[in-house]
Amino acid sequence: MKIGKFKFDSKNINKGNFRDIFPEFYLLSGTIENDLWHQNQNVYEHTVRVIFNLERLLDLDFLPNKARVKLKIYLNERIDHHLRKDLILISTFLHDMAKKDTRVIDASGKTSCPAHEVIGGTKVSNFSKRFELTHNEEEIVKKTVSQHALVYDFYHLRHKFTELSRIFELYSTVIGSCQVELVLLFYSDILGSDGNKGAPEEFNICEAIAQRHLKWLSTRV
Repeated sequence: MKIGKFKFDSKNINKGNFRDIFPEFYLLSGTIENDLWHQNQNVYEHTVRVIFNLERLLDLDFLPNKARVKLKIYLNERIDHHLRKDLILISTFLHDMAKKDTRVIDASGKTSCPAHEVIGGTKVSNFSKRFELTHNEEEIVKKTVSQHALVYDFYHLRHKFTELSRIFELYSTVIGSCQVELVLLFYSDILGSDGNKGAPEEFNICEAIAQRHLKWLSTRV
């Protein structure tokens, strides 16, 4: 996917090649997070890392061949102007846009960004013309941005249900559309975080569940 003269990817984003088109994105470098998943990491840097990891994950080389083929067919489906995998990339680019507006710092210096997902979803329409999104495509991006933290909430249900399949079935029933998109964004999000340092056990568990979840989803798309 190209925006203007350049391929829209982590390399060109990090070079600043889209600064004139998306100036508000580059301002995220001034928003610093400090918690178990972000160790004095600015939101701009984090997002570029998430996009870089998404680009790697879209190869799906961690999945068996049959699952990889089925998910690649799904991800290469064209909605209107864009492929599904392009819409995941756009969603990833926008997923933390509201952190600048929602960051809270407690007395210990720990940060949080309450409701940034839902508030971020309301910002998607500000970017639709710049990405040339149709109404259907905008709705997919809005849902992916506004619900991207729900995957982690569902994975916490492992403390209640011993079988992951029960969690996956519940997730499927509740989420409906964009199930693959949300898991890929979640997986990329943790890989682009500092969770492997701040919460290594949780990081490894979530990565393993995400891989199993994507394999399970490949039988449902």
